[in-house]
Amino acid sequence: MKTLILAAGDATRMRSMSSKVLLPLHGVPLIQRTVLTLKDAGITDMIVVVGFKADSVKNCLGDGSKYGVRINYAINEEWERENATSILKAERLVDEKFLLIMGDHVFTPDIIRGILRIEGDLVVATDSDPRYVDVGEATKILIDAGEIRRIGKDLRKFNAVDTGIFLCSKNIFPVVKECVKHGREEWSDSVREYAKRHRVVSYDASASFWFDVDTKEDLEKAEVVLLKSLMKPSDGFISRNLNRKISTRISKYLVNTGITPNQMTLISFLIALISTASFSFGVYIYVAVGGVLAQLASILDGCDGEIARLKFTQSSYGSWLDACLDRYADFLIILGMAYGYWFTHKDVLILFIGFLCLAGSFMMAYTPTRYEEAFKEKFKSKGIRIPMGRDVRLFIVFLAGISNQVLYSLILLAILTNLVAITRFTQHRKERAP
Repeated sequence: MKTLILAAGDATRMRSMSSKVLLPLHGVPLIQRTVLTLKDAGITDMIVVVGFKADSVKNCLGDGSKYGVRINYAINEEWERENATSILKAERLVDEKFLLIMGDHVFTPDIIRGILRIEGDLVVATDSDPRYVDVGEATKILIDAGEIRRIGKDLRKFNAVDTGIFLCSKNIFPVVKECVKHGREEWSDSVREYAKRHRVVSYDASASFWFDVDTKEDLEKAEVVLLKSLMKPSDGFISRNLNRKISTRISKYLVNTGITPNQMTLISFLIALISTASFSFGVYIYVAVGGVLAQLASILDGCDGEIARLKFTQSSYGSWLDACLDRYADFLIILGMAYGYWFTHKDVLILFIGFLCLAGSFMMAYTPTRYEEAFKEKFKSKGIRIPMGRDVRLFIVFLAGISNQVLYSLILLAILTNLVAITRFTQHRKERAP
């Protein structure tokens, strides 16, 4: 399905001489972010309506091949008029059904996937619980029984707002032409008129993230909201309450540099290697430095994924590389701790404890992966849960370093990691054993 992206306007309200859609959000121009989000949703055929700074927008996107999509252009030389005029410029380029997107809106791919499942000649993605936008500035909508009854910025009675995402059929064009002919050039004017004559369906996107960038303040707020959205449901206790609060601040600056997610993965790994070397000396000052560096490596380990998501540079290779180097880092840090303690205390018991830590650390990562391969379903912890993700394990290493309690910390890690592995075996035995 083709998607029509409106990108003809200027950036007067942004106090910028550039096109609004070229303004960067975490290092990625708004229009590029729109294209890449659509690609993530499976849309690869797009028409961009350009006007103000048209050549700059074209130079930014090209023909779309660098993003793995196809982009054609329609020119709106009357870009100073309202957005319905831009829609008319692309009439001959769209299919019988097409998506319509406002180029200055930020959204997640699930809204696109959701609206494509709805039947109707005109479907509007609406938000019945707007959390990130100024409702006073938004286009308001009154919905009754799933259908749109009224739409406009000045509605007093409303129960949703417009997200700037629409699924249309070419039946809309006669109405748009009529409205523009009579001086009603806002797209919402055409939707309002169409709703008087035909059925207009609402798709509730309130569970998803979207943002309308109209002003410089909106852009700044969008940056903050996007950073907060980087937290994943799988984040552990330490990651959620400590690491992400630091890593997202670091990523905020790194996205505006040329550093890549894979380079960030290697930096985190190198810091883990230095932590290993520090622990291996066994003397308190080095042990303390080793603990701090282990925690720093844990924090920076979140930056690679954050940068990748912010800049749309996620890759299967990057995810695999990160997981592999994490395992190496975990093993080496434990070896460094065990060797450093043995070097200063000559207690061979530490070698056995270190071995148990290595086994437990390995099983923490291996058991869910092997479960998913064996049973073809996502691994879920059941029953008693012991939070022993990588973030927690490295935080214990950090506490071990600054408190100089390497032996007791390794004992704790050995007990807890292996206990988690054993618990996983018993939890799933009844449902999976023959």
